[in-house]
Amino acid sequence: MIARIWVIEFQKRGLPHTHILLILNEALKLRTVEDFNSMVSAEIPDPIRHPEAYETVTSCMVHGPCGPDFLNAQCMEQGKCKKRYPRSFSEETCCDVDGYPKYRHHQTRTFVDPKTQRVVDNWWIVLYNLHLATKYHAHIKMEICSSIFAVKYLYKYVYKGLDRATGVVERWVDTPSQKNNLQAVIANAEWQNRDEIKAYLEGRYVSASEASWRLFSFRMHDGTPSVTRLTVHEPGMHTVVYNDNANIFETVNREQNQKTTFTEYFQANIDYPLARVVTYMDFPSVFTWTNGTKKWTIQ
Repeated sequence: MIARIWVIEFQKRGLPHTHILLILNEALKLRTVEDFNSMVSAEIPDPIRHPEAYETVTSCMVHGPCGPDFLNAQCMEQGKCKKRYPRSFSEETCCDVDGYPKYRHHQTRTFVDPKTQRVVDNWWIVLYNLHLATKYHAHIKMEICSSIFAVKYLYKYVYKGLDRATGVVERWVDTPSQKNNLQAVIANAEWQNRDEIKAYLEGRYVSASEASWRLFSFRMHDGTPSVTRLTVHEPGMHTVVYNDNANIFETVNREQNQKTTFTEYFQANIDYPLARVVTYMDFPSVFTWTNGTKKWTIQ
């Protein structure tokens, strides 16, 4: 593993869970169907050979129920499961067009789900790793991905903001005309006196588990190695950030705001002989960028 990113997500109904993206080096990247099948499975394990994994998969790794008979299921959108269940049977694993493999689902083993009393076969099984299922006896979904969208998906949870809950309390009125008039008056009064800041603060939803997590100052996300964003621009075309109340001309012309990682890369080539043999892309591995002074220094 040469890099990893993880984020914590909370849901209204329970405890935190994490999304983890692991990036392997070139020599160990999973590229073949045999590699995929050795790491990820989408089938019910053999209860004789792998009894612990069988117990985990049958109790923690079954999707649904959903479909036409369960239109109110959480995963249903416009009459279809947004998680694409049930999956179709497939004799072999193959690469899909969206960067995710389509895993094999043999039409073999089934079991009866004790919670719903339905017969479950391989096309309802969530992707898992046999070793992790045996060791932890928990819901741990594992996928192999080769798309940059995986990083975007993880950081969606970092920047999406807090969950919100909104409630409305209405007074009951006997006659329809009185009720309609009262609701119109209330709606108009609420709109005229609406305080957006107060509404946001009062509408935030923080569950007990998330509140505890934040009180203990546990991390919500992390990644290694650290990433430095390198700017690339033409002369005088760099981004400048300024306060609304500041004088824009003074801000733009200030010497510190003329410096970027790109312009100071050329200055570092003048100041340090070592910089002349290091490419711009590899610069953060040898030099450190300091935001305060806006300079590259040798680590």
